Amino acid sequence: MSNNEPSFSLYEFKDWMSKQEHSNFFERKMKEEKNHEFIGEQAFAKVSKSRLMKRATVDEDTEDVLEDIIDEFMEDGGFVSDVDGKMLMIEVGTNFNINLPRFCVKIRKTK
Repeated sequence: MSNNEPSFSLYEFKDWMSKQEHSNFFERKMKEEKNHEFIGEQAFAKVSKSRLMKRATVDEDTEDVLEDIIDEFMEDGGFVSDVDGKMLMIEVGTNFNINLPRFCVKIRKTK
């Protein structure tokens, strides 16, 4: 083995790291926990209507009114009701939920 190569493999390093006291140091849980602070906050569109139409997902029973939901969201905004990784569930109006990626949404913090 030459002097430039490490004396252990990546697998061995990960195995060793998992047994250490602070093995969760490199995990990204903090970012996910931070996203949960968005629940209940007011949300507005940050991208165009066409981009929202491409990225939005809704329940199967409301797919036929997706454009109307997007229009209402563009006009009045909504409230974040749930977070799943980088996806936000936004309550629009009184009875519609729309799922959008975080980058499509501007959040106005009230706290």
